[in-house]
Amino acid sequence: MGAGAPLFPIASSGQDAASKSASKPTSDGQKATAGISWLKGKWVFDQDFTEKKYAQGKQPEGLEAIGNGLIYPQLVEKLKGSRISFNDGELIMTTADGNGKSIEFKVIEAPDPSSVTLKHSDGEVTTYHKEGERFWMASTGNVNIPFYFKRPPTN
Repeated sequence: MGAGAPLFPIASSGQDAASKSASKPTSDGQKATAGISWLKGKWVFDQDFTEKKYAQGKQPEGLEAIGNGLIYPQLVEKLKGSRISFNDGELIMTTADGNGKSIEFKVIEAPDPSSVTLKHSDGEVTTYHKEGERFWMASTGNVNIPFYFKRPPTN
């Protein structure tokens, strides 16, 4: 991954954020985060589950297979040991070495109880999908691969 690459392979959903704002002011002036309660808290990258789901999916062919073959292992390597924490209006992403960044976000849309689309302060728009006890988000760029996160084990 070259300089300037995002910390995590977060995908843009391509939605017009300005026209889809689901973040409404509440009576106390705070931005509502309806639809995000299931996403709040700490998460860790689930490499085993991601690889299992990737293997079970429809395998690409031709140039797409070559692209996935080159990019997928790089993305998995970058995500190994990574953590994401969602709080009210902020997500904190850290890599295995402890480096990371904090990004403010607004809820754009929560189309159903199992997904929420957020607009990050850096301009990225990402949809997070709940699947059982995990959530997934798609990678950016020419490959559209879901990466899964789970709750960290409790000590």
